[in-house]
Amino acid sequence: MGRPSARAPAVRFLGIIAPLLELGWIYHGWDSKIPPVLAFSYAAALIYDVPGASAVGCLGLIVFVELCAGSYGGIVNDAFDIHAGRKATRPNQIAGFAPWQRLALCALTLLLGFAPAIFFPFSRLSVALLAVEYLLPTVHSIPSLRMKERGAMGIWFDSVGAYAVPCLYAISVMANEAARPAAQSARLAPALAAAAFVWALCLGIKQFVIHEFRDRASELHAGVSTLATRPEFQSVRLPVNRVYSIELFAFLGVLAVLLPVAPILPVAAVAYFLTLRAKVSRNLDFFVYGRTPSATVQWWQFSDPFYECYFPLVLSLQVSWRHPGLAFLPVLQILAFKNNIYRQLGELRVFLHDMFVWVISGGQLHLDGGAKAILRQAGRDGTRVEIGHGGSQPWHIRLLKPYRPLRAGQSYMVRLEVRSSSARAVTVGVWQNHAPWLCLGLRQIKEISTEWAAFDWTFDAAENEEHAYLGLWLGGATGTLEVRRFYIHQLGAAHAGREGPLPDPQTPYRIFVGATQWNLTGVNVYSEHLVRGLQSKGFDARILMTERQTDLVQPPGDLLPPPTDVRVEDLPVAASASWSAHWVALVRYLSRQAPCIFVPNADYRHSCVCPKLPPGVAVVGIVHSDDPLHYEHVARLGRYWDAIVCVSDTVACKVAKMDESLIPRLHVISNGLPVPESFPKRTQDVSDPAQRLRVIYHGGLNTHQKRILDVAAILDECARRGIPVRMTVAGDGTERDALLQACEAHLRSGAFQYSGLLPHDEIESLLRQHDVYLLPSSFEGLPFALLEAMANGCVPLVTDIESAVPELIRHGVNGYRVPVGDIAAFVDHLRILQAYPDLRARLGAESHATVLGSRYDVGSMVDSYLLLFDQVLEAARTGSYRRPAGHISPPPREVAGISIFPVDHEREVESAERWLAWGGYRRTDRVKRLLSHFMQSN
Repeated sequence: MGRPSARAPAVRFLGIIAPLLELGWIYHGWDSKIPPVLAFSYAAALIYDVPGASAVGCLGLIVFVELCAGSYGGIVNDAFDIHAGRKATRPNQIAGFAPWQRLALCALTLLLGFAPAIFFPFSRLSVALLAVEYLLPTVHSIPSLRMKERGAMGIWFDSVGAYAVPCLYAISVMANEAARPAAQSARLAPALAAAAFVWALCLGIKQFVIHEFRDRASELHAGVSTLATRPEFQSVRLPVNRVYSIELFAFLGVLAVLLPVAPILPVAAVAYFLTLRAKVSRNLDFFVYGRTPSATVQWWQFSDPFYECYFPLVLSLQVSWRHPGLAFLPVLQILAFKNNIYRQLGELRVFLHDMFVWVISGGQLHLDGGAKAILRQAGRDGTRVEIGHGGSQPWHIRLLKPYRPLRAGQSYMVRLEVRSSSARAVTVGVWQNHAPWLCLGLRQIKEISTEWAAFDWTFDAAENEEHAYLGLWLGGATGTLEVRRFYIHQLGAAHAGREGPLPDPQTPYRIFVGATQWNLTGVNVYSEHLVRGLQSKGFDARILMTERQTDLVQPPGDLLPPPTDVRVEDLPVAASASWSAHWVALVRYLSRQAPCIFVPNADYRHSCVCPKLPPGVAVVGIVHSDDPLHYEHVARLGRYWDAIVCVSDTVACKVAKMDESLIPRLHVISNGLPVPESFPKRTQDVSDPAQRLRVIYHGGLNTHQKRILDVAAILDECARRGIPVRMTVAGDGTERDALLQACEAHLRSGAFQYSGLLPHDEIESLLRQHDVYLLPSSFEGLPFALLEAMANGCVPLVTDIESAVPELIRHGVNGYRVPVGDIAAFVDHLRILQAYPDLRARLGAESHATVLGSRYDVGSMVDSYLLLFDQVLEAARTGSYRRPAGHISPPPREVAGISIFPVDHEREVESAERWLAWGGYRRTDRVKRLLSHFMQSN
């Protein structure tokens, strides 16, 4: 074999320059960053009256230089992000190249970018702006400065370098080509430059914040410090709202400056705004521009289609109008940015179709499940639906007519005149026009014939709803159906008061039990049992999840799927919404459900809205545990709760000592769960000749409460004394790895087994395979895990702590209590239980009998809560207790070392307070529709 050619590395190097130039800038910025630069190039050409030939040459130079500068920025960023990119599993285009090759690429793009300044008469200002455009990405990426890891400063540098400076550079290049500056340029050019800088800067800040939102998960995984990975990142949402407002005002300034030289541009902007307004006012579907699965703040981007498509295209048309020889410019603009054009044509097609449907029917035709149908006009006031494929369900073809607002208790009439090409069934009803799409009081199935038939229904609205629709479900069969006079009409005045309806004990009410994420916690187990028990008695109870679909918090690692046999709802708010939007959404959602019961549970970040809830929403707060976190919760918000439930007498006494004014509303209701009627049979492990004592712990794996590492110490002591035990741990938490490492030797010997995070329905069978339940916690309320163990016949071996444990466990009768952290005492009792099988059988039976038919049974718990719910609703209805109003009161950053709300929320509180005080969620319907559409979670 011959020796490898010395030219091979050079050939390889030269072979990758072209694709790197393309991928480094065009892929990431061609469709979004180049259009504004071209737009301001056209604008400057119009203001300075640049000759046609010079304008074309400048356009070519500007695009070439911006490609080189953009490629340089991409290469520098990737070169210094290779290690982080690998950790974050992000593609890095030059990770496979040697350091000298990366340096050569940077030098090449730098020289190419400045080359035109050597051969063409660029002004000093243009050269200086180009130097800044190269300098900023360098400062942004190199390790010694690394502005990208300096929070807001990094985003500012990015915005100036990638958006603002390129626009100014384009204006300066065109200004240098003016043979004789127009008289108006002295007045318009400075104003254009100022407005362009402010607009581009704000646009860049917005786009880079969006970019950091999308990359947040990978940056956290890589350990890269950016603004997105910091706890205070969520607080940028409100400032970015203001940045976006400034961006819009700056663009209005651009339009005003260009009005004398480009009068068709404001016309195009107004036309774009009117199409947007038509979609909002008629509740038409939005074609989200540039939608990707990771897009999270799309409502900030509703003006981007205009910036990236219409703005440069309209100005190129204006230039070609002034210089007919440049008629090819709009064609080149369309060809160069065909992706933007195709997206806008698709949006225009959807919009025109929806508007056509609206004009002839006053509503919308929605298709799902592969259904195919066309809406046509029939006569002067009729609509004909031609169904080619009906889908498999009635709702696969829906003729919708939005209606707002609907008021609870108000009477309405629905009228329908319809006929069909063949006999068929249709469904008529009134539903929510958003998730969870609840029926609002009317749903009827009617058989339709070939003759015209008129139907009338009256109904009382089930609840308040700002976004309802009258719907006709036509799917499931093919054919033709004609509809006329399809409308909803209000019959009388609504009787809801300004503050919302007061509860009436004769009126069915809903119960909302709060939760954040669905993971392995006793509060979630309590919520599941409570809601299931309420549903079994015919009550409309639901678990309301507030943080399952949000970017505001990082989800815990022990997430589980929520139960399928109880109703679980998500707070109707976008994943990208701020904390203030969350709080307003919760107040709005619960207010519309009144009369109802709200149980905030341990949802500390959302329960802060209790002072803002109307009297029709009765709040029942729960103090779940004997710990500072729950006591801080009741101390901060207890005066705004209609009733306060404590899970044990000990907890109730401590709450009473904290604030005597809460005593009249204190109630003690123990947690409950289903208990088998007969003592569960214990399964024996015949494969274990040593007949080891089977011990189990299941729950969270942490040290601050559960002292989970005591398990390793107990196993060490048992091994030292020769006591045959086998410990099983089921659960997950922050100390999982530390526990597994501490128990590594016991894992090899078979004395320790880690089962991981198990679904709740598998825990029962696991408990029946063990003899002893171990709980080494330093504090508790009324642990559900302990109740589950007792219900399944395990012998409790628990720490002697305050709260419900002494009330539940009688030492030596139905279990044992030992001092917190006393490893020797734990091991002494394990030795006794292993040596005397009859003793542990008697203790296990007594443990089961303790919870059977007692206040710890789920039936008793549910009955106690229903009695309490009736009491608080009656008190609110009669006015015997009127909950005071107050201000939103978020939790502190941390309590007893536990992080709760580590963000600066003052501005969020101010924003929510202003919105709620102004009544914006009731009065500004059209604005709310606009925001709701653009803030919909993906």
